[in-house]
Order: sequence, then structure tokens, then C-alpha cells
Amino acid sequence: MTVASEVFGPEHEQVTLYMSWKGRGETPAGIAGRLLQTMHILANLYPHGKAALCTLGRDGTGGPHRLPGDLEGLTALAAGKSNKNPDGTVREQGRTSIVALLLPDPEDAALKSDAMLSVLAGTPLGLNNKVSLQLEDNFPMGPPSRASHWFLDFVRIWQPQYALLKTTLTNSTDFGIGTGAAYLSWVSFKAFGPAPEVASAVRVPFGDGALYVAREWSLNGFAALGRDLSAAGCARILDAPKFQDPPAFPDGYPAGLDRLDDLVSWGSELDAELPR
Repeated sequence: MTVASEVFGPEHEQVTLYMSWKGRGETPAGIAGRLLQTMHILANLYPHGKAALCTLGRDGTGGPHRLPGDLEGLTALAAGKSNKNPDGTVREQGRTSIVALLLPDPEDAALKSDAMLSVLAGTPLGLNNKVSLQLEDNFPMGPPSRASHWFLDFVRIWQPQYALLKTTLTNSTDFGIGTGAAYLSWVSFKAFGPAPEVASAVRVPFGDGALYVAREWSLNGFAALGRDLSAAGCARILDAPKFQDPPAFPDGYPAGLDRLDDLVSWGSELDAELPR
């Protein structure tokens, strides 16, 4: 499997999948259902079947504790990480915060993590709900064609208003700020209106929105996409509606994802210098 550092070459600083939506209340059980699906997606990226999301112990051993593998156990975990009423009961719709490390082999004493998953969700009050997956160099993301599949899996599970796959270095350029520019991005038609075609990205409709895949996975390619989206009049993602009309998605994947490796330039041969 192609790992993150190979996909981004000299730009293999922190790679993050970030998803956000506003104003959608959820119970701990609802969040647990999404988390359970997420765990299956991540585990399936590893052929040996050992990978798991874990928290580190607080019992002095520092050993990993696997997240429960069933809905009942995850619901109890989410309830324990949720806002409480004054009487100590879990709020029906309140923020739930969960952080876990993706360990390729939880039995390995080195405890090396391939990613960190952070979930902050459940508020109906017009505030941000968000999920992020921070990828380490050895995360098995695959080339653009494979990465687009699990990226859309995450979008389908969490139903955000937008989703972005970016690197730390993209935040050092002003190009594309607020436009939804990223190497992989998905934007909701319900939140932002139509998503136009642009020269610097492959546009793929998916559910109530569209996937953009930058044609060049470098800072220059990111900057070009940001300029094109701005010129096309795309709505700013920071102006997302305060209360979400959740998007819907079909089963399966849109046609054309398997061709992306031929349409996208990626890897160590790309120049990752800042655009001038």
C-alpha cells in the first residue's frame, strides 16, 4: 500500500482529513454508529487485520485500550465523553468529544501510531461539529484513486457540509483560503450551492455534493485550485449555514475514481516549493 509520505513526496508534513458541519444535534448512540463504521473503514486499509483505534491507558502501564468493537460498547464510551445535565445524565443533544490513535498493531510495544482521530460532534446550536484524521507518514492512504474511495467513505458516514484533505504546508499560503481548496475536497450543494467545473481539478458528483480532486498534488497545484475556485465564484466554506440540512449519498462510488491516478500528478517528483 502506498503510504502518505510517498503520495506527497517532499510535502509529507502533517496530512489531515478535516470535516465540518454546523447545527446538527445527535445522541451518543448516533455518534457511536458513525464511529463504528469509521473503525471498519480504517481497519480494512490494513490487510493483516490487526489495526485498531485505541486510547492509551491511565493505569500507569501506558498500554493501549482498544475502542469497543460493538455499538453498545461505543455508545457507552460516547455517553461518557458527552455533555451532562446538572443531574449527571447525558444531554440528549450535546457535544461528544472522542480522541483515539490508530495503531497498526496494538500488541507492538513500540505503540507507533499511523493516525489520530478526533471527533467533536452532537451540538444543534449552530456551532461547529468536526472530525479530523491526522495522518502520519506511514498511513496506508494509497494513491489518489484509492484515497478518494476511503475519503468518500468518511464523507458518507459523517455527512459534513465540507471535507478537506490538506497538508500543513498548504496553510502557509494565502491562496484558496476559505474556498474549499484541497487535494481532495467534498462540498455540499445544500450548504454552498452548485459546484462549478474548474481547470485545476477533476470534479466528480457524489450525492448531494461534488468531489474535487486537484490535478497536481503540490503547493503549486493547491494554489491554482484556490485561484480557480475564487474566480468561479464558489461560496466560502466559512460561510456555511448555521443549521445543517444533512446531505444524502448513494451506496457505492461514482464512476471514474479508478482513472484518477492517470489524471493527477502526485509523488516525490513534484516541486513542493511555495508558489510565487
